[in-house]
Amino acid sequence: MGGLYASGNSGGAAPVPSHQEFRFAIGSLRGPLTYTPAQFCIQPINFFTENINEVSNSQVLIRNSPPRYSCPGHGQGWQKTRGKVELYSLFPSTSGGLLQTTSDLPEEDECDMRFLHTADWHLGRIFYGVHLTDDQAWVLDDLIRLASDSRAEAVLVSGDIYDRAVPPPDAVKLLDETLSRLVLGLRIPVILIAGNHDSPERLGFASQVLAARNLHLAGVLSPNPVCVTLKDRYGPVCVHALPYAEPPLVRERLGREDICDHDSAMKALVERVKQSQPTGARSVLVAHAFVAGSEGSESERSLSVGGAGTVSSGCFDGFDYVALGHLHRPQRAGADNIQYAGSLLGYSFSEASHAKSVNLVDLDAAGKCSVERVPLSPRHAIRCIRGSFSELLSGPESGQSPEDYLMAVLTDRGPILDARGKLSLVYPNLLHIERPYLAEGGEEQVRGPGRDHRGLSDLELFRAFFSQVTGEDLNPEQAKAYAHIAENVHRDEREAGS
Repeated sequence: MGGLYASGNSGGAAPVPSHQEFRFAIGSLRGPLTYTPAQFCIQPINFFTENINEVSNSQVLIRNSPPRYSCPGHGQGWQKTRGKVELYSLFPSTSGGLLQTTSDLPEEDECDMRFLHTADWHLGRIFYGVHLTDDQAWVLDDLIRLASDSRAEAVLVSGDIYDRAVPPPDAVKLLDETLSRLVLGLRIPVILIAGNHDSPERLGFASQVLAARNLHLAGVLSPNPVCVTLKDRYGPVCVHALPYAEPPLVRERLGREDICDHDSAMKALVERVKQSQPTGARSVLVAHAFVAGSEGSESERSLSVGGAGTVSSGCFDGFDYVALGHLHRPQRAGADNIQYAGSLLGYSFSEASHAKSVNLVDLDAAGKCSVERVPLSPRHAIRCIRGSFSELLSGPESGQSPEDYLMAVLTDRGPILDARGKLSLVYPNLLHIERPYLAEGGEEQVRGPGRDHRGLSDLELFRAFFSQVTGEDLNPEQAKAYAHIAENVHRDEREAGS
């Protein structure tokens, strides 16, 4: 790092009060710095890792490139010349000048717009009877540290903030603390949309008021989608926020009778977004959808019962980056610039192989993006262990923690007395036991050879039930009637929070 120092910019070594302390971040450094002036002369500046929690009239906070923030009354807060950043404080010297701080910086520090993309927090989730709030708080600490250390310009959260429409109080408190640390503590704008698990009205409460503090909430679908403009030295980046909405609602709000499924609904919404996109500006879309061809997992709630719940990746042509939510596995969706960040934690044992992460995205002057998946470190990993009862009772394999959240698959064919109780002495967070060989001639006959009922949709389960009870196959008219009823039930459940 180049030399950091403070010096007078208007002649004379006039003293400044020693009891004042002000904090600021210099240009692209975007990390909190603290300087306590003693004399108007050369002074060292120390780096601190703590977040900035308050800013008073005697303090300066400039975290981004011009012209996003400036010093009121003194014009632009800093300027960059020949690799140097100059910051003028709000604290005037006794001689009438301004305290000036200069830092040598590499040119590449100022290159790209950088933001974090995360999704599917599912705050308030209960996993096999275990409340995951503490685990979620643990990994959100990781995310906040990453936002600070990576010098992110914004955080995008692509829906399913809560696990249900009426979240428990501890989940609401955790979201409040997390957003406060990002927006108020680190001064990083957050752009957040509702997913299919969220209540749009509840999540979007006070959105206009909060937008003034750089917390942008897109809850209820509006004919004019939320657009947040970020700026760097290359110009504006328009971030469009599309909350999840079901096709009938989109059809009503846009007055488009041709909207019949999720794909046509998304195309209509994206068309509306593109109409408001300024010519020449870079564009980012935040959305919540199931892109056809992507890989799902057991813990995702179906977006449609019996119909087409997917959208084509072609819906998103023309955007420089598309920040998607809904699917829990981090993955690209057709093109490198269309990405799922994945869920915050694993929420089913089918996700045991997933490497949970956050997308760190850099967007250059031409709109070309690079995506780095930064791993998250859960307090408890989700794992599946398999073997005989005696093998598992001997303890975990080398390098594996017995404290992880576990599903045990026992290969024994004979009866085992109190398998759960005995294994829990070795694995205190054992959550589920499966005995596949006991299914032979039993459960296996119900669900079919090799079929796991947890991977079946509602319609598939009902189809199997109907066939087993009546001895007949479900015909298309009956399937359509069931799908219509089930959609209405799911909609009521989301609003009731059940």
